[in-house]
Amino acid sequence: MTGTDLIEALQRVVDWLFTILLIVAVIFIIIAGYNFVTAQGDPEKVHKARQFVLYALIGVGVAVASVGLVALVRFIVQGY
Repeated sequence: MTGTDLIEALQRVVDWLFTILLIVAVIFIIIAGYNFVTAQGDPEKVHKARQFVLYALIGVGVAVASVGLVALVRFIVQGY
């Protein structure tokens, strides 16, 4: 297995993880929206909804960082 094959395999894994993390982030945002709508001024439910939004944003950040990391490794290994 060459370095290029390893990078391609890593790219496929990251692509799948990116898709899964984005789907999970959308689900978290939907849950947060539901919690905001049904909170009716309850501070605990509003706090919970905000946490869901925060977790969704963290998930998207991790997904974007993983794609960037693979691109950086590819650049370093392939030299272009």
